[in-house]
Amino acid sequence: MAYPEASIYEITDSDMKKTSVEETDHYSITKLFLNNPRAFLRDNDET
Repeated sequence: MAYPEASIYEITDSDMKKTSVEETDHYSITKLFLNNPRAFLRDNDET
């Protein structure tokens, strides 16, 4: 994901297909975290 214009392939149990970076799990999870990190981090004061 660090190389501009690189080809990215998604490999599943049944096939392999070319995909965009925005369609990868890594991108989606990172974007969710960066948009709302508190949703991913537990507050230790609330135990």
